Amino acid sequence: MRRPGRPQKQAAPVLAGSTSDPPRASLMIDTGTGEMKLIAAFKQGRSVELKELGKWPAGKGPETAELFAGLAAGDSTQYEDMKETFKKGLLEELPKHEPAGCVWVPGILGATAWYRKLTGGAKASSESGLKRLLFELNDEVLKERNIPAPAFAEIEGQQEAIFEQKAVEYAVTMSDLEAPLALVSAGSGSCQIVGFGAVASFDAALKRVRWRSTTIGPPAVRSGRRRSSMRSPSATT
Repeated sequence: MRRPGRPQKQAAPVLAGSTSDPPRASLMIDTGTGEMKLIAAFKQGRSVELKELGKWPAGKGPETAELFAGLAAGDSTQYEDMKETFKKGLLEELPKHEPAGCVWVPGILGATAWYRKLTGGAKASSESGLKRLLFELNDEVLKERNIPAPAFAEIEGQQEAIFEQKAVEYAVTMSDLEAPLALVSAGSGSCQIVGFGAVASFDAALKRVRWRSTTIGPPAVRSGRRRSSMRSPSATT
């Protein structure tokens, strides 16, 4: 029995395969509230390595829901920019990391908090836009290289929390560190908490709060007194 309050080292996750097996690879697209990422995952034995091939937007830009709302309204400018960013990643970045003789297996395109909050026509048009992206990437790049396109998937809040917990479990195991008692992970649109046998996920417009806090600037100093014009987070949502 372990002493209360003292974390134990995480048991090694079960990762099938050996170093003699050919490396396996998958493409994934993470569609977060504030940005989208194209990622290649490579697995050799028990080791898993992730390589970011492209990120959109590169700087300050529209949120993901706004991109697909614009596409549905007939404005494809932002969509085409995002697609070209991912195509460049596949054509220029992927060959730098792809192991010789790797076996490609299907990955996923995960739609997270921003997508879960949509309803009706907005959700349908966003799903249509995401599936269009998958079709065009496959048609223009992937099928020529025999790489399977990711499959579309809506990631529920608790599922997202478990994915993040498993990622941390793997990281602490491979680094020979002790497992945390609890995990809090926050993105631009939601926050997940895992620990003590419980899993929770809730919406949190963190991108808007962060954007406002970084654009207002430092508090003004006048007459020896510090004054801040920053509003409370509740005022920014």
